[in-house]
Amino acid sequence: MVREYTRHMGVPIAYAGSLAVHMQQLAEKMGLPDREDPAGLKQWQEELLKKLSLPFSITAKNAIEEDEQGYYIQLFLDLLDNNKPQNPVQQAMLQGVQEINKGYRQACIPSIIFLDETLGIHIPCSNNSLWRIEVDGEILFEGEVTESPFLPVHKVLPQKIKVSDGVNSMEFDVWEDSKNNRMLLFGERDMRLLNRVHFGTDIDTLPPGSYTLLSRFEPDLTDTGSTLISDTPSIYASEIHLGPGEKVRIVHGSASLLMQANAMPHMEFRGAWYRDYAGLDFLASRDLGLHIRIPDEFSDQKLRVRLRSRDLGEPIEVPLHMDNEENISMELESLLEKWKAGMSMVSVECLPENGNRPLIKTAARIWNGLEKIENNAILCRRKPENLLENQSENFHLTRKESLWSFGIHKFEEPSWQLTFQDGANKISATWRKPGIHMVLRSFESGSCRTKELCAGESIPLINVYNQDVVIQGLDAGKILLGNTSWTIRQNQHTWCASLSSLHDVITDTSPTLIHESRDSGMAKDLLTFVTPHHCSNFHVSDSEKDVSMAFLAMVSPDRILMEAINLLMGNTAKIGTQVSAEFEEILTFENGGNCRIAIKEKSCRLSILPEGWEDGLWRFTPSMQCNGRFGRICNPRQDEYSSFAYIKKGSIADPATIKDEYSSLPPSEKIAFFRRIHDMTLRCHSQESWDTIRSWLPDLWKSMVHDIHHSAVSGDRMCREKLIETLADRPPEDASSGWVPLLQMLDEKPDLMAWPAKEYPCLCSKESSLLFCLVHMKKLENLSEAIQSPVFHSSFWIAGRNPSFSAQTIKTYLQTWENMDLEEERKKRFKSSWMPEEGELLGPLHYRWAMNQFLQKHHQAISGTGNNRRRSWASLLCKKANNTNPFFYSLKMNKGDVEKISSYGLDGRISDTAEAELASGVSCYLSSIAYFCRNQAHGGSPADQAIKGFLSKLEQSAAMKAGEAGVGNRYLAGTGQELLGFYLLFWEWGFQAGLSPKNLDTL
Repeated sequence: MVREYTRHMGVPIAYAGSLAVHMQQLAEKMGLPDREDPAGLKQWQEELLKKLSLPFSITAKNAIEEDEQGYYIQLFLDLLDNNKPQNPVQQAMLQGVQEINKGYRQACIPSIIFLDETLGIHIPCSNNSLWRIEVDGEILFEGEVTESPFLPVHKVLPQKIKVSDGVNSMEFDVWEDSKNNRMLLFGERDMRLLNRVHFGTDIDTLPPGSYTLLSRFEPDLTDTGSTLISDTPSIYASEIHLGPGEKVRIVHGSASLLMQANAMPHMEFRGAWYRDYAGLDFLASRDLGLHIRIPDEFSDQKLRVRLRSRDLGEPIEVPLHMDNEENISMELESLLEKWKAGMSMVSVECLPENGNRPLIKTAARIWNGLEKIENNAILCRRKPENLLENQSENFHLTRKESLWSFGIHKFEEPSWQLTFQDGANKISATWRKPGIHMVLRSFESGSCRTKELCAGESIPLINVYNQDVVIQGLDAGKILLGNTSWTIRQNQHTWCASLSSLHDVITDTSPTLIHESRDSGMAKDLLTFVTPHHCSNFHVSDSEKDVSMAFLAMVSPDRILMEAINLLMGNTAKIGTQVSAEFEEILTFENGGNCRIAIKEKSCRLSILPEGWEDGLWRFTPSMQCNGRFGRICNPRQDEYSSFAYIKKGSIADPATIKDEYSSLPPSEKIAFFRRIHDMTLRCHSQESWDTIRSWLPDLWKSMVHDIHHSAVSGDRMCREKLIETLADRPPEDASSGWVPLLQMLDEKPDLMAWPAKEYPCLCSKESSLLFCLVHMKKLENLSEAIQSPVFHSSFWIAGRNPSFSAQTIKTYLQTWENMDLEEERKKRFKSSWMPEEGELLGPLHYRWAMNQFLQKHHQAISGTGNNRRRSWASLLCKKANNTNPFFYSLKMNKGDVEKISSYGLDGRISDTAEAELASGVSCYLSSIAYFCRNQAHGGSPADQAIKGFLSKLEQSAAMKAGEAGVGNRYLAGTGQELLGFYLLFWEWGFQAGLSPKNLDTL
């Protein structure tokens, strides 16, 4: 009764001025909320309540706390808009603040939400801030939120989450501890965390609506039931629906909790909900309605409904005809015909006939004029008038009979976007191109790395606590893994799960993630998960009679599996068998080859018997199942265990003689054999495995490279393409973090980086690299002056400028650098999916991106345990090269300039002087390598000979051991390929502009 009295009486006028002062202070620090967003108003009000401490009136604070619709905040917003008080409360507010400031930014208030059965942080808008997110003291993410506003929390039971943007910092209390009686309550459609809830503390102040309860136990809810979303530890999700005045009791053993909604009206939209791939929800105006529940206490009042939009038109008001009915349905589609077509945030308020303080308010994004979305097309009855076509991306618009149709324009691009002007705000909706798209995200040291996945790909479950899988483009149906299933709702399209949660539900017979469509009934294999098993004492022994692998498992295996691939011909074979603690048996592969498996407790021996095998170079990779978990065997560093056998006429032959077999193959089979050998060199073999092949594999690989390179230089197009493709090859994801392949194409044939740009189209479909930009370049006129201009060199480290180049003259180009600062363009180019347009001038953002790519790989290498010698030699090489390389000085960039470039490229994240110096040296060194490649290749002399000559001089001047410079160069080429690609493009511009190699020395 006291609370109801407080709500009706409101804030005393005597305290309205003081309240406005606190609101103004909060707006200066955090920005202003959107008046049409009830959830945003509620969050801003919660932050305001934290500031209202004594001597501010407790009575006035209680009135604000009971103001469920944000009435006083909206009065303050109205006062800021027109500076004219409309009532005594606003008059008192104006007297309190004395001066009205209208320059506040829009508030961007993070929240904890439960989306698609995943707990995470939602950052509702991109305000160019650098966000820092900590979960229980560990950094989850650091950087700018550009694409998805939802960042999942991979810890199953997080207790404290801290989010800051450099100005404001917020702490969220999540799970209190790991006890099995804890609960969290989330809101309706926004799924925002409302509070922890406890047994013995009833809740009787909830607004009517639907809620989600996360609990550590399975509650007894007969109406809705519960869904198990985590097995270990157990977490259940339960939907709770509360009408005005309704109650629900949660019971767990002898403890109970009563949840009751207040007796206030309740409104909700009824219609077709859609969601873009970044998580933006919106409604179609087609068949849109409003459902209102009016409790008995309000049945004798005359009420009205008011619809407001930021941009589409003037407010619409209609009387509410109750006719003594508690449930009222109102049709909205015809009302919205009065407004313009387009997407906007629309709020609906239920007010007394003669009052302006709403009893209830709800809001949603509505696309007025949208008919439906089907078959990857957006169909509209009316063309949206607030669409910003120049800020939308990769879309096409056509007219089909009476409907407008939006769809993707270039299918080679991964996504397309529509942007709408909604008052002072913008709404951007993004869709992926047709099909299922899967991404593996890794959160390390505050950064988020993504990797595109292909259907059927195997994912090693290593470091699962910082990784998740995001799948888009799903039809309604189910996701299946082991004995667990997840429901994909209509129009959900996106599913996200942490690898740790998937790791817990994998079974020995079902390690594959499957999508089952509800409409077609078809099932599709998405991903297969594999778990590594660490083993020790691995060794390989070979003789004329067999090749044996012996190792000691950590636990006794349940099942042994063996995969074999003939590297010469490409055919494969498999076997698998259940084993016991004492087991010995000869098994036959499906192709007729034999293998003896002997197990004694944890000791295992697998012997390949040459009888029955067809001739070829065979690679054997064992895996096993322990305690129901299947995975390959490896050492603790994730290095791979495998063995090789060259089988010829039923006996083990010398692998060194495989060269003769290779020389007799036709050209197409030669290339296929080379690709299989090259792919094998990328894998991170254990030292024990490498020792068995180092006597013949490097020589075989080099002879194949020289043979195919000779054919490529002689004009064989297929050989050229296959060699160039190797530039984009990377070690597999399950390789040790410190692994750089010991055999690299760049070290053996650096001239592959110096061929004309027209030779690189085959790289387009590969993983992103600056080398791929060669494909998009066309000849640029009047560019020699641009390259020689000091403005160009100084612009390397001015990353805030717009790098887009569309001018025909250098004068216009320089003016572009001096006058344009397009923040939207800058943000767009930071997206991982961005690629340059044809003819676009590549500039400082590419350099910064390349530097970050190099440093990321360098840090991975530092964190690993391998490559120690190569790292130290590379560091020494860079230091000595700065003093001995005459070509560096020809660039007219002194060391101080490069240090500026390097420090800017580091984005302020690295403070260690040694690493900054190394980055500086790498940029100098790789620019020299790129100069050699372009100069020598265009000048007619073999680039690899020039490189080796340069390294020889460095060895002599730096007193390095013979070959160490080459090893250091190999390491740098592997970790710094993106940076090297930037410099290669830089020189390519000069050659395309007709600048001769001789004139390069004058730059």
